[in-house]
Amino acid sequence: MRRPFTDFSLLHAPPCAQWFARQPVLAGWVGTLISMSVFVLTLGMLATGRQQEIDRAVATSGNVAVTLSREVARNVELYDLSLQAVAEGAADERVKALPKDMRHRVLFDRSTAARYVSGVFVVDPTGHIVEGRDETAVHAYVGDRDYFLAHVSPSSPSRGLFISRPYNSRARGGAPSIALSRRISLSDGSFGGIASLAVNIDYFQAMMEALAVGPHGTALILETDGTVVARNPSLKSDEPKNVAHSRTFARMLAAKQGYYVADSPVDGVKRLYCFARVPDTNLIAVFAPSYDDLLAGWRRRSYVIGSLALLLSAAFACVVWALVFGLRYRIALQATISRLADIDPLTEVSNRRSLQRLLENAWRACQASGEPMSILFVDADHFKDYNDQHGHAAGDAALKIIAECLTRQTRANHDIVARYGGEEFVVVLPGAALADGVRAAEAIRDCVYQGSVRPSPEEMAPFTVSIGCSVILPTTAVTPMTGLLAADKALYAAKLRGRNRVSVATAPMYERAKDKRVQSTSAADLAC
Repeated sequence: MRRPFTDFSLLHAPPCAQWFARQPVLAGWVGTLISMSVFVLTLGMLATGRQQEIDRAVATSGNVAVTLSREVARNVELYDLSLQAVAEGAADERVKALPKDMRHRVLFDRSTAARYVSGVFVVDPTGHIVEGRDETAVHAYVGDRDYFLAHVSPSSPSRGLFISRPYNSRARGGAPSIALSRRISLSDGSFGGIASLAVNIDYFQAMMEALAVGPHGTALILETDGTVVARNPSLKSDEPKNVAHSRTFARMLAAKQGYYVADSPVDGVKRLYCFARVPDTNLIAVFAPSYDDLLAGWRRRSYVIGSLALLLSAAFACVVWALVFGLRYRIALQATISRLADIDPLTEVSNRRSLQRLLENAWRACQASGEPMSILFVDADHFKDYNDQHGHAAGDAALKIIAECLTRQTRANHDIVARYGGEEFVVVLPGAALADGVRAAEAIRDCVYQGSVRPSPEEMAPFTVSIGCSVILPTTAVTPMTGLLAADKALYAAKLRGRNRVSVATAPMYERAKDKRVQSTSAADLAC
């Protein structure tokens, strides 16, 4: 007898693999969840990378702003030292008493000759320039300038260094400048004028333009009143020269250094503003790369990595589902093969190969419940002659009718109907006593005899069946094969008694069935 088909690939697989193999759709969803988790994790890593990119930009831009403020502070300090020397000399009566040439050397020889310092002046209390490194500026009036007015008030002695707003110089042909000024206090503490040092705006502008701010970034020097001293890129004629109206400017005034992200009040570009106050001045150094510029590299990398992650995750999910559908097809194919291996193709009932397994399973269930089990052995009468007389097609039709009668007269999904071989069939009735088995056998015999399932008498010649019936009890020392052999002998007895009848197995038949040395005589061996 051929052995049942078995999927040996799962016999030695781990339990989890066997479990997933039996539930492939769940395995597909688990694989999809894994691919989605990997993709989400990748997005999380990219988000972390974005924040790291911003943190690096904050650190770098902040360092630039601090370095810029220190550079400006260093130069302002140098300018202030020159300015203090001029203010002290202008207040000294001994210097005033010197001849003009010597007084000029005393006042201005120690002043800086830096490239962007366009002039050093002494202004009298009326606002007129009375001394200057450049003699052409002498007698010019600056009394209305903020760098002069800042030292006139009574509280001005404590002001110290003052840095003016940008202005166009009257003494130097309208050159854009800012002035550094200090009060000249006479010996009695009264106001003696100011010492002033003019610095070209080009100094700050050159410093800004030396910085690589990116395509949409900016660097600028501001005063604490919001005035823009210098900017890279340079301000256009229609752009505001003061940013005090900006809602975020107050944040620069509230701390010595820091950063924030905001839209520019000048051109509306979103930037990362890193600022640092220039020590001991009213100036603020600002370095502000564009938010889009500083994230441009991260966006390119994220696009490539995110696209690859999405592609690979989708590909992994597709492969998983392809395997799932392949496994489902394999399971369905295996079920089909198993069914074909267990089903008789002509009558569509179980075959002899599956009968042994089904019989053993039914017997174990009866043993567990303590119920009897009846077995019917069914055989078509004179089937060989029927085949010879009417042809094999009619014989096949007769076998199908017998199988249909067996199926109709038994309990679906409970009783077992199998083709044993040739024209022989076996019916197993779990839980059926002898009387129940005989009743079922008579119903089957009558169904075939009366032709209740045949199409019409003209299309099919009548035929009959003989049935042997046995019953086995779980309390007796018998096996399913004992009951099957006993039913076979009862069938043989029905044949001897004239056929088209039901015969019940007697005690000697059971005894003979138990004797392994006695071979059963099949009703098929008789001259049917």
